[in-house]
Amino acid sequence: MGLRTPVFFCRMLHGRGVCRLAPPRTIAGAISALGDVVSQLLLENRDTIDTTRLLTCAALGAAVDGVLLQRWYAFLHRVPARHPTITLLQRLVLHHSGFVPLLAPFFITVASTAHALTAGTHSTGDLQTMCRVRQEWWPSVTFSWLVVAPMQLVTAW
Repeated sequence: MGLRTPVFFCRMLHGRGVCRLAPPRTIAGAISALGDVVSQLLLENRDTIDTTRLLTCAALGAAVDGVLLQRWYAFLHRVPARHPTITLLQRLVLHHSGFVPLLAPFFITVASTAHALTAGTHSTGDLQTMCRVRQEWWPSVTFSWLVVAPMQLVTAW
């Protein structure tokens, strides 16, 4: 394992080499699907995998992470760089105060609507979706602020 191997993996993890392995949408969809499999089997202790939910998570991952987040991160990288630390903090504040609070209701709505349509309860899906957004928006945003933002800060240094 020479010097080139760690450099390759570093580039792969930071986005410059990922496109050589697979398109970003594919990678994002696969990561979301893998997260759902882990959630269903380990956290929820299910015996079988709900394939409809798995495909929904993969599609959402490909659409949201693979398209929206890629464009958002491209926008954030155009933020004028002053000092590296200030730029990093500025990008984190923009992301977690603007994008995350707006993305959470969208993601919850799409996931809830997809679940209602596949479960055959789409007639009451609108009310359930709004209730779910009201219940899950604040915990999702605070989780992002309290867990994701600090982890991004730690991994950036």
